[in-house]
Amino acid sequence: RLADLAPGEAGKRAEELGEREQELGRRRDGIIEARTRLQKEKEELEGEDREQELAQQREELLDRLKDAVEKWTVDTLALVLFRRTREVYERENQPRVLHEASHFFSTMTNGRYVRIFLPMGVRELWVERRDGKRLSSRFLSRGTGEQLYLSLSMAIMLEVAERGMAFPVVLDDILVNFDPERASRAARAIQHLSSKLQVLFFTCHPHVKGLFASVEGVTVRTLSLSTDS
Repeated sequence: RLADLAPGEAGKRAEELGEREQELGRRRDGIIEARTRLQKEKEELEGEDREQELAQQREELLDRLKDAVEKWTVDTLALVLFRRTREVYERENQPRVLHEASHFFSTMTNGRYVRIFLPMGVRELWVERRDGKRLSSRFLSRGTGEQLYLSLSMAIMLEVAERGMAFPVVLDDILVNFDPERASRAARAIQHLSSKLQVLFFTCHPHVKGLFASVEGVTVRTLSLSTDS
């Protein structure tokens, strides 16, 4: 104890203890500094590891994206080729009557619809618009549906005639439900039919008579029926 030491020795001892305390303080500060430095280095290393991990994940994602794009490209090309092949088949292997009906239908719709066809594996008629869009005949309006039916009927008449059974075609006021524009185009289609077959069209409506009178190549006659009083 300092109290048991001589005055000179006590002062010297106190000085030694003070120096030791300072040394311990410096060591403590050094340890704290070293700890801080090591902690910072640790965090930097962890950051580098995280960056490496993220870089690796990025590369993996890029590889997966590349594979997905290649697969999508191959699948899309295959789909395009399939569709083109199917379209060529549908165009070249349709019944002849549908080709003729398509001409009539195009005339009646003023070129809005250009083709009637049977898609592969489908048992209903489809139509193709001028802009290339296709739709089932079930979705046509009533007026357009009637034009389709008339086009098919006239095409069948031609098909029968070409097989050696060319009978006169008798049509009895089939345009009464058509609006004036549709009726006018239908009259032109019927005139085309009459260039290949004899067509007799009967009507009791003056406006229908006027439609055919305005079509070149059509002979219009008025029949009077006499009645006994």
